[in-house]
Amino acid sequence: MSITMLETEENAMEAKVYNYAVMLLSRREHSVRELSSKIRRKWQLEAGYSDAVLLVVVTRLEASGYLSDERFARAYGQARKRKGFGVERIRYELSEKGVASETLELVLAELAPEWQDAIYGVWEKKFNKIPLDYRELAKQQKFLRYRGFCFQEIEELYKKLGTCL
Repeated sequence: MSITMLETEENAMEAKVYNYAVMLLSRREHSVRELSSKIRRKWQLEAGYSDAVLLVVVTRLEASGYLSDERFARAYGQARKRKGFGVERIRYELSEKGVASETLELVLAELAPEWQDAIYGVWEKKFNKIPLDYRELAKQQKFLRYRGFCFQEIEELYKKLGTCL
């Protein structure tokens, strides 16, 4: 094969991968790690695919503004917060999705002001009654910890509710 034919095949593969990536991004935001993983799974067995093609596509998507870890983290964090998850859980999930710690902390700081309202909403939806004994209190606290709320937020919630335990 000549060099021009190889370049043409590589450009064709790059175009296919790019179009696939744009299609994925049109459905929802993705982190760089998530998108790269999906692309690898889909195209790794195709002739002409290499990690160099992936790198070119990801770089091109970032340069054009289609792919942004910060935008992904912001959208993901807000969605998870609306679903009743706390800062610790969201931090863990975002780090698992490959978001850099600086970006992660920046986004979580933006979401910080309403955490007390969020924990109250989660508690009200799930329990909506003040615990009568330590067993019920432990059950509620365990649930709130699982949802990603820290001990301080949980303690503030029960102070606000006026529990005597």
